[in-house]
Amino acid sequence: MALEQLNRLDVDTQVLRQLETGTANLRFTPFLEKEFHAYSVDQMVARGRLAASVAFLFALVVSSIEFILGGTVVTDTSGIVAVAVLAPLFGLVLIATYVPALARHYEAIAAVSVALAGVSIVYVSQVASLNGASYMLATVVLINLYACRFLGFRFSLGVSLASFLVLAHVVIGLIINYPMGELLYMTAILGAATVIGTVSSYNWENTMRKAFVEQRLLNELAQRDGLTGLYNRRIFDDYIQRVWRQARREQVPVEIILIDIDHFKIYNDLHGHQAGDDCLRRVALTISDAAKRPFDFGAR
Repeated sequence: MALEQLNRLDVDTQVLRQLETGTANLRFTPFLEKEFHAYSVDQMVARGRLAASVAFLFALVVSSIEFILGGTVVTDTSGIVAVAVLAPLFGLVLIATYVPALARHYEAIAAVSVALAGVSIVYVSQVASLNGASYMLATVVLINLYACRFLGFRFSLGVSLASFLVLAHVVIGLIINYPMGELLYMTAILGAATVIGTVSSYNWENTMRKAFVEQRLLNELAQRDGLTGLYNRRIFDDYIQRVWRQARREQVPVEIILIDIDHFKIYNDLHGHQAGDDCLRRVALTISDAAKRPFDFGAR
């Protein structure tokens, strides 16, 4: 159905306006942004459950391997960090995806957990590199991409976390006197990983916003009469039952106004069905414009 046709139906104008302007700026009107936040949390929780499970198991596997190798400063330190820091943090994120009370705060819990885990990994990797285990620096790149992409964070938060980890890498390197040349080289690699993660994070949120707008529009259209744009009979039946129950509880009256168009058949036969349809739309628009109070509801 063309956008012009949708406009003639009295659907949510904010959704239509957003459909026209697109989602490239990753921002909706305040009302839609609030609804999108609830939608995006559900998406993040579903995505984060898998990502946190993988990270939790990865921490346990790494700690096991390090302890098996055993006997060095590198393996002892990284193994302890994996068991005492990474596993509990990612375990907390995993729990947050299953507990409804925590799921509402999933984004904050996951962000803090990743930030703490990232700083720990940066420190351990740099110490390990100074002790001859330069391969550990690869984990810094992994946590950077993980922060940007895999937990399903929205673009702004993902980029902020990845940038924070790059800064943490520089600051920790300066504190422990990490060789400047190697520090700059690794910082450049982390910067490149952040750019890659940024593009991926942007595409993820943009896709999620498009899906939200399209779903919102389809839901709205499914609730409306195709000709007049007023709510349809199914929605009316559901709404009137809820209003009736509430009115009985609060002992307040419910008012229903039934409207018919006098001599409509004569008008329709005389001027044609197109004119009759236009007449119905105009009457429906008048009813919609008059239904302005919170519980006012127009249906056909």
